[in-house]
Amino acid sequence: MRKRKMMVLFRTNALVVLAIACCLTVGCKKQAAPEERKPAGVEVSSATEQSMPVIISCFGKMISDEDVTIMPQVSGMLMEVGFNDGDKVKKGQMLYKIDDRIYKAQLEQAQAKLIADSASLELSKNTLARNEELYKDNLISKEDYDKLKTQVASLEATVKLDQASIDSASTYLDYCTITSPIDALTSSSPIDPGNIVGPSSVLVNLQKVDILKVKFYVSEKYFEKIKTAMDATKLKLLFAVKDSPNVVSVADLSFIDNKIDAATGTIMLKGTVANQNSSLWPGQFVDIYLIVDVIKEAILVPMISVRYGQDGPYIFVINDKNEAEIRPVELGTSLENVVAINLGIKKGEKVVTSGQLMLYPGAKVTITKTSTKEDLSPQLSPDVRKSFAKVLEQLGVQDDAIKTFLSSGSVDE
Repeated sequence: MRKRKMMVLFRTNALVVLAIACCLTVGCKKQAAPEERKPAGVEVSSATEQSMPVIISCFGKMISDEDVTIMPQVSGMLMEVGFNDGDKVKKGQMLYKIDDRIYKAQLEQAQAKLIADSASLELSKNTLARNEELYKDNLISKEDYDKLKTQVASLEATVKLDQASIDSASTYLDYCTITSPIDALTSSSPIDPGNIVGPSSVLVNLQKVDILKVKFYVSEKYFEKIKTAMDATKLKLLFAVKDSPNVVSVADLSFIDNKIDAATGTIMLKGTVANQNSSLWPGQFVDIYLIVDVIKEAILVPMISVRYGQDGPYIFVINDKNEAEIRPVELGTSLENVVAINLGIKKGEKVVTSGQLMLYPGAKVTITKTSTKEDLSPQLSPDVRKSFAKVLEQLGVQDDAIKTFLSSGSVDE
């Protein structure tokens, strides 16, 4: 029995030794080297040094310079409408007539009462004059004389009250004919003749359209730049209607609100623009470009090269070894597809514009395309470019480089 147990133990130990030997044999084999990643294909653009306008881009809304809602000041039946929906009306033109018969009667009543009270006043004055001599001769008592004086004073007050009643009745009668307070364009009139109207009835809206305002809001962080620029010169803003981005208008910045909205952190501004041909309309939404400054020697890169991570914006840069580097950057002003870099990128460095998803620090790359200088020109329509050039001239900017940048692309080599 003891011999059998020894044999079993021997066999078990042998199996264990054999297993360890197999493991050591396998472990000693040389592992195959992992396959190297193929260089990632990327498109790049060279960062350029260029003068660039500081432009605040936002959206706004066209509003009328004068917006008037017509409501009657008296009640009565609407008798006549003096315009058609959508007509242009002149200041003083009749818009509505309200039934004025009751107001005419009230005026005539007030006028008749004035005549009667004026006659009574004249009689009282004559009576007082006759009794004045009698009072001096002590032929009437002082009490009777004072009563006559009081009667004259009371009737004088009554006559003044009658005149005020006439003025009031005349005013109400005038209210029965409603005229336009401004030269304007009419809205649709919701009430037809025959209806009863009153002070709560909205009859029509008038909008002055030959001069319009551009109303918009910008972040409070731009307030100092705007205020400083306005103190130095008269600012211009460019804007284009949402549905017609190639049609650009220029307005004068005419108003900055007297406070910053604490709830939104924004401040309201308005521009004024002539609209003689009625190409613009109240209520239209517009894209706005406000030029407040010009930065010299700005480092520019395409906007599509900028990525965002937990620590903020960054850009992949390709070094001389064709390896990718991550550069945290500080962004400056931007215009459409171009952005200025305040910190993190130097002139001439190659920034990745396409293929970033395959990159990591030290990744090998193959450059498949290098962007041209035209790719660093703002993607603006010809009309917008011309308008920018016009505004820059009005602001006294003589920088040929910036004009070339806005018209055909970066001029930097």
